Amino acid sequence: MSVPDIPFAQSSHRRDFRYGGQIRQKLKPLVGVLLYCTQDDSLFPLLPGQPDHLDNRMMNILESPLPDSLLDSITGNVPREIKELPVKWLAVFRNEGTGFAGNVGERVKVTDVSVVAGVDDPLRMEAKVTTEVEVTEDMCDSQGVLHEGCIVYLIDECSSIAMVVSNAYEDNYQPPGVSQTINTLFHARALVGTKLRLLNFSVANGDQSNAGRTEVWDATNRRLVASGSPRRILDSIDCLLSPLSSSKLVKQLECPQPVTGLRIPSTMSLHKGAFAILDTPLPPEATVLIAGNASEEIKGLPVKWYKILSLRGFGFAFDVRQRIEIKEASIEPAAHNDEMRSAKLQPRAVTPDMCNAQGLLDRGCMSFLMDEASAIALLMMNVEQGHINIVGLSQTFNIMFHRDVPVGARIRIVSRSMSADTDVGCCRSEIWDVGNHQIIVSGVQQMVTPPVVVQDDGQGPKNKL
Repeated sequence: MSVPDIPFAQSSHRRDFRYGGQIRQKLKPLVGVLLYCTQDDSLFPLLPGQPDHLDNRMMNILESPLPDSLLDSITGNVPREIKELPVKWLAVFRNEGTGFAGNVGERVKVTDVSVVAGVDDPLRMEAKVTTEVEVTEDMCDSQGVLHEGCIVYLIDECSSIAMVVSNAYEDNYQPPGVSQTINTLFHARALVGTKLRLLNFSVANGDQSNAGRTEVWDATNRRLVASGSPRRILDSIDCLLSPLSSSKLVKQLECPQPVTGLRIPSTMSLHKGAFAILDTPLPPEATVLIAGNASEEIKGLPVKWYKILSLRGFGFAFDVRQRIEIKEASIEPAAHNDEMRSAKLQPRAVTPDMCNAQGLLDRGCMSFLMDEASAIALLMMNVEQGHINIVGLSQTFNIMFHRDVPVGARIRIVSRSMSADTDVGCCRSEIWDVGNHQIIVSGVQQMVTPPVVVQDDGQGPKNKL
């Protein structure tokens, strides 16, 4: 079903709607539609002083009423029109499951939408939106543990809907905006089959920026997995809308079916195949195209570890990892001290299915790329210093987003170890837009060396290293 051209209603009051462009006027509800990515701006030229066709089509999702079947299971004390907002915005983000981690986002279920008194100031009201999702194998790393990049992806999307609810409660119907910072703490690991409960709170909201906090809980074991403090600002993003029938929209929003998974031990476990990769010398052609002053042994580490991280043949952002190319591996003087050394890793990736619904590199994908690149950069430094050859586990990850890049952009990830020791290390990562010579995102990450066990098969740990 195609969306017909509708004349734009005339209105003297125009609200800036800056997530996917500027929505200056509202349309009557049509049918449910979701976003898709395109680079062909000529289809909808934006003329000065005229409404943006793209955003008015996005409003079809936001203004179309949802059936009772989608809201009956959602508790909370807010009016129906506000209770619908988190469900609708998650639908906007999902891009029919074709964007970055869309298969993960489509399984997120909204369970409660409330406005509650602030803990520290009972006179201040804050939005609280509860979402749930079960950890499945496509959300995990090579160990069957919930990937840190996936955690940040969930925090990024779910925190935004609490900000939307908070603004709407104050009669300020504006979009969530785009992330500027997401300061994240990782507290515990979550395994396949774990039921995650995300508690998303608004902290501060306004016309230009919003702040929130999110707690990611292991609902099964009543344990805090991660916590994050995102800040978002309003921005202009151009996108096109793809027609979608209301029935398909409803189907995408329905509660997902439960998925069972493997039982993975709580320590980092490596299958014997991983050690076979580490012990097997690489052929010369495997590193001949990798520039830098690192030894052949050090240059081989990122090649081997990216293979190990993909050993299971599936997992969070598996296809994205498969397209990463290592361009440089160097051991060079640290920027602040010529006598110290730091490791630099430069993988480069292309961005087709790494984007959000607007066709821009997804912030969860940025976090995923930096998380793994920084881990391997620290590994290079550790091995150079004679420490254990094992990637670390993230403890903190402070990220700042600078600008967006579209589908087709060439990006370069530069990760430099800042400090490396036997137990803990710190790394700084940046992602650059190669074509425009502009920084996209930067972050600082702290990692610790985990205990390691060897697995003969998929049944459990055998020998502790």
